[in-house]
Amino acid sequence: MKNILLLLLLALTLQANSALSIMREVYENNTYSNDDNFILQRNHNVSTQLINLIDDKLFHMSFDYYSEKTDSGHNRFFVIKSGWLKNVKLHLQEEENKITTHVYVPSMRKTRNFPTPSKVATWNGSAFNFGDLLFTKPADETHIELAKKIVEVDSDDLSIFGKPSDFKAHSKEFTVIQSTPIDKEDYDFNYDYRLSYVYEGKDYKIEYFKDGTLFKTINKHHFQNSKHSLYWLAYNHVTKTKSLIYMPLETQFINNNIQSGTFNVNNLKNKATIKKAFLNPIIMVRNL
Repeated sequence: MKNILLLLLLALTLQANSALSIMREVYENNTYSNDDNFILQRNHNVSTQLINLIDDKLFHMSFDYYSEKTDSGHNRFFVIKSGWLKNVKLHLQEEENKITTHVYVPSMRKTRNFPTPSKVATWNGSAFNFGDLLFTKPADETHIELAKKIVEVDSDDLSIFGKPSDFKAHSKEFTVIQSTPIDKEDYDFNYDYRLSYVYEGKDYKIEYFKDGTLFKTINKHHFQNSKHSLYWLAYNHVTKTKSLIYMPLETQFINNNIQSGTFNVNNLKNKATIKKAFLNPIIMVRNL
């Protein structure tokens, strides 16, 4: 009996380690953690956008984004390009488990230290929160690999956002991972568990559950033979808010020839330095 229990414990441990390994790869692909740098940048008339559908009204925000791997973590940098937050810059410096946040407000011409948003803080009023985008890391949850499941993907209708929906819906067999926050009482989590549908290191669908009820779904469209995405589409089943992060291929650049440290906090208000860096990406995702 004792040997059976030990074998069962070993099997559960191996299963948990496998699931954790899968979710680490998913996180690295979603955040470009293993790349030297990654840029989302307006290219002629094509830009990366966050579009919110709230009460049948569309709200658009375009933005540039820069992520740089450092010796101790990552520099992440957002530049808002439209809307009432136009030209506001947000800098996130990640070092191990610590995140320092600074904001540059052009009307004040000053950079200010800013409380780091919690995982549940919404991003610009959207159905996405900061946990969805960056802050929820594999070590924050326990992971269990469930049975394989065949699910249809690429069936989203983006026409309501004014974007083409010429994708061919198809089905894939996914590895389903159930992820549960380690500290369920932590205010930083607003779900009991989530299900990720993973194929070749990429999550195509995430379902969030609270008290046994599905309350949010995120669907993703990935470019073929690449970890990069065209869009993330979030739907909050409670508030009925739909949000689209749309990232055309022309706006994505990877491992660029940019001097390390260009996007540190000291350059937040240096418009010339920022503009020069964004104008000099040399490797586009489409060339991968």
